[in-house]
Amino acid sequence: HNSVSSFVPTQRARSEEFVHGDITFKAWDLGGHQQVRFLWRNFFQEADGVIFIVDSIEHERHGESGVELGGIVENLPAGIPLLILLNKIDSAEALGAAEVQAGLNLNGAELHGKRGETAQFFRCSVLTGTGLDIALHWFTQNIA
Repeated sequence: HNSVSSFVPTQRARSEEFVHGDITFKAWDLGGHQQVRFLWRNFFQEADGVIFIVDSIEHERHGESGVELGGIVENLPAGIPLLILLNKIDSAEALGAAEVQAGLNLNGAELHGKRGETAQFFRCSVLTGTGLDIALHWFTQNIA
């Protein structure tokens, strides 16, 4: 619905619906803190797609994010698209895609080797909307 909000870190799973193009999404924000990560796999079996957001500024957490992303890549059922958003490109402190991927220890070629064309990195700014249209277009095209 073309709105942007600031959020405090997710304390508990919450869902929200939004429309992009002709698809209505029911999105679950599961949070990323250590105590809830075990829940993620429970949602994979019912998901039509997964969006994983990486903060392009917090380079000190890219290794941790990469470990979790690697687990998703390995455990996500075949055919379910994985959209990886490299967020906060509106900031002068944001690292480039290659730098973030290096910090995650997973680049586009490795990702495609493991997931085929059902996974893709996109740089974006959730705050300004930059890059989101093309990322969500790719995502909607890859949902079975």
